[in-house]
Amino acid sequence: SMGLCGAAIYAARSALRFGTGLVTLAVPRSVVPIMQGAVPGAMCLGLPEADGRLSLEASDALRGALSGKDAFVIGPGLGAVPPELVTAALDSGLPGVVDADALNALSTDPVLLSRLSGKHVITPHPGEAGRLLRRVADDPARDSAILHKATCAVVLLKGASTVVTGERQTLIYSGSGGMATGGSGDVLSGMIGALLSQGVEAEDAACAAAHIHGLSGSRAADVLSQTCMNASDIIDCLPETVRDLSTRFGIVL
Repeated sequence: SMGLCGAAIYAARSALRFGTGLVTLAVPRSVVPIMQGAVPGAMCLGLPEADGRLSLEASDALRGALSGKDAFVIGPGLGAVPPELVTAALDSGLPGVVDADALNALSTDPVLLSRLSGKHVITPHPGEAGRLLRRVADDPARDSAILHKATCAVVLLKGASTVVTGERQTLIYSGSGGMATGGSGDVLSGMIGALLSQGVEAEDAACAAAHIHGLSGSRAADVLSQTCMNASDIIDCLPETVRDLSTRFGIVL
């Protein structure tokens, strides 16, 4: 939405950097020039809008746009929009990431929650998890397990200790305090979406992306300091992080 473009830009840039062959940004028509200038490697689809946000009429166009795609990410920079837009993504049958404002839509519409499946990764921070649980989220392991049981989706509960819950529960210990900055979560969503688009199963995609996201954030902090790093630096450090991992484990990437 207008005024929230940075979140979608971070998600698209990280998806492109993390191995996605083609990214399409589905955005209000009025922000297409902003997005094309910020992410020239992505295609842009301008959709119907009202006051700078996607309108109800955009849902049909979004359903058509999802045809032929391999995965989706919905939520970064979305703003308050009709829940039918989230429904269109969830009903596509594609694996996908549900984040940010799309999570807020889920918390206000129980029917949407029922559309989640094991193909989906939801990525709440504690505040968003609390809205989904309708109480304070204060125990990452317990709360992510409850959300997984309630939704069947893979749950990545972000925080100082990030927990991924699916068939198993995984603690992600990589990262630095400098990652507590606007856009860091959007970068992670783009990375998970990138792995989903390459055929990685949802739980494995969430764990791998979160760990590599943390390693890249630690590298950025080492180079720039925790104080001076931002979300763009996490993306910029991804190539060296991936190259180091491939060398260490003898993987060709």
